Amino acid sequence: MAPLQKAHVKLLYDISSPYSYFAFATLLRYKEAWNLDVDLFPIFLGGVMVYTENTPPSLRPMEVPYIILDKGRISDQYSVDIRSPPGHPMDTTSLNLIRFLRAVREEEGQEILAECTRLIFEEFYAVQTDYRTEQFWECLVPTLTKENLARIRQLSQTTRHKEGIKEDVKNAVENYGMFGAPWMVATRASDGKVDVFFGADKFDAMGWWLGPEYVWRGPYPDGQNPYPIATPRHSGIVARL
Repeated sequence: MAPLQKAHVKLLYDISSPYSYFAFATLLRYKEAWNLDVDLFPIFLGGVMVYTENTPPSLRPMEVPYIILDKGRISDQYSVDIRSPPGHPMDTTSLNLIRFLRAVREEEGQEILAECTRLIFEEFYAVQTDYRTEQFWECLVPTLTKENLARIRQLSQTTRHKEGIKEDVKNAVENYGMFGAPWMVATRASDGKVDVFFGADKFDAMGWWLGPEYVWRGPYPDGQNPYPIATPRHSGIVARL
């Protein structure tokens, strides 16, 4: 039975972060089971790294082999198809994607933002369409009409969103202490207290903090896990790179 009172969870995420994808998928799976008010908030992780003078994991040579293995394990565990696109992360940037999702958030609201985010994650990691091509954006039709897609893409390149991205980074770091992604800001229903959780592996801790009704049952709230992921075009180590 879901908790009677709604807890609020704000997810700050970036398309370039595979762990953001894991957190995004899991949070939406638990939205009903935990009676959550979910606020999706796209943010440019590259800007966070610069603002905090933090070093991205991809620039820590000793961590890279482990991250590759870890992504593969979690990909199977969570049934989320993660395979790094060619050149990712060194030769890719999510800046325009985050500007676009920021504009979607303002123009269309959370429901459409969730679907656009899901489709972009899938196109980026599973399908691996080059995000710099027009073909990439076709994944968002018919969630958005072609006309509305073009309108929002154009809007996302205005000063409002270019400068807004910078303000979002500043606010996330200064108000929430953000230094990486995914970053979750939870508000407890029982007393309104706020706490933050970093990483896709913090749902157990967040559930414990929210209260005894918020039981963590693994990647799927019904306790089932369709292991492994269904990727007929790829298998084994290929699906993990």
